[in-house]
Amino acid sequence: MSSANQPQRVQPPQPPPPPQPPKRQSNERNDQPAAKRGKMERECSVCKRLKSLQDNFSKSQRNKGANAKCKECIDVQQKGRPQQEENRKLAAEKREAKRKLQEENRKLAAEKREAKRKQQELIRKKAEEERKKEEEERNRAAKIREAEEKKKVIAVNEEKEAQHYKQMKEL
Repeated sequence: MSSANQPQRVQPPQPPPPPQPPKRQSNERNDQPAAKRGKMERECSVCKRLKSLQDNFSKSQRNKGANAKCKECIDVQQKGRPQQEENRKLAAEKREAKRKLQEENRKLAAEKREAKRKQQELIRKKAEEERKKEEEERNRAAKIREAEEKKKVIAVNEEKEAQHYKQMKEL
């Protein structure tokens, strides 16, 4: 059995390779292998469920990582916005009422301080008047004592003078 006697088998031509899909632009995330792209599922930060990244998260939420919110949670949150607006208005009204109350309390406190200051001023003036009266009393008493001392000195001098005249008459 020689190889020369056997006819050689001819292989049929191979079909052409399938056409390559068009190349994606280099800035798309999916042109990296799946291992490098990261998870294809992510946990919603609100409802804590694991959901498909492509279908359940908007593009802006996909970039937020662990803080991403799924589309359902965002819809629920947006439906609650009219209530939030009402709550904001109520909160603003409460803040305004609180601010007015604080302003009123400040005015009352200022009035009390002013009244206390005026009362202290009156007390100080009364004390000053009493001190002046006492000083005047002391001055009057001092003048009276001085006048009495003068009278005594004059009386003593007159007595001495009278004795002196007596002595002079006797001589």
